[in-house]
Amino acid sequence: MRQILVRRDLDGHSCDVPGCTHSGHPEGLALHAVCHPAATLQVFYAEGVLTVKCGSCKSVVCCISVGSVHLNTERH
Repeated sequence: MRQILVRRDLDGHSCDVPGCTHSGHPEGLALHAVCHPAATLQVFYAEGVLTVKCGSCKSVVCCISVGSVHLNTERH
């Protein structure tokens, strides 16, 4: 299994497509497949892990751990 990424791995990253001017997407991390940068991505979720795959060759781009946060909304 590939290394699972968590928030601290993703914070501070941005698009790294060679020649990209970043005008076509917002600031922050822009996921793309290294093998086919222009391809769409397929995203799957199972058992707390989001898996992102290249839409062209189906290779794994990354796996992201998804956590949950319980917020207590009761006011005292």
